[in-house]
Amino acid sequence: KDITLSSTLGNGIEAAGATGWVVDGVTVTKTGSDGIVLNGTGNTVRNTTVTDSGRGGIVASGGDRASLTSSKNVVESSTVRRTGRVQRQYTPGISAWGVGTTIRNNTLEDMPNQAINFGGNNHVVENNEIVRVQNKSADAGAIYTGRDWSWGGTVIRNNHIHDVTGYADKAGMGVTGIYLDDVQATLDALER
Repeated sequence: KDITLSSTLGNGIEAAGATGWVVDGVTVTKTGSDGIVLNGTGNTVRNTTVTDSGRGGIVASGGDRASLTSSKNVVESSTVRRTGRVQRQYTPGISAWGVGTTIRNNTLEDMPNQAINFGGNNHVVENNEIVRVQNKSADAGAIYTGRDWSWGGTVIRNNHIHDVTGYADKAGMGVTGIYLDDVQATLDALER
């Protein structure tokens, strides 16, 4: 709580198999990789700022997909800006993997690619402000998931997404606010 971590080649904070961790009021800046990586259950990141990371901002993973047991991880009331200084693509401000992570009331800004990326089931993405993201991207979304038809049950609501510019790639694919990539194409293929 209430500390600043700066200037590392790796992740700012990393915990595997963590249970009940709380990262509150922490500033993580100038990392070579991700800002905060928490894997486990019942972990919370709140009132925290992550800036100038080499890869992504905050990564939360956990839960069990086979039984749909929730991780009960929460990322809330935090600010993530200027991620992807070294690796520009697929290094979002906040990532959720597994089951049951809540991402709410965050501000995500100034990123070359996605602001929020999730995979798995039953996440909640709500009341986030996303601004000036995807400025080095095409065929992408500010909030992104896809390519696996079994990822269901996630709720995306009341997010304010604005000033998302991107550019069109050779196929004419630009950027969107919310992108569920290839889900329909996968379902169509299964019906054949």
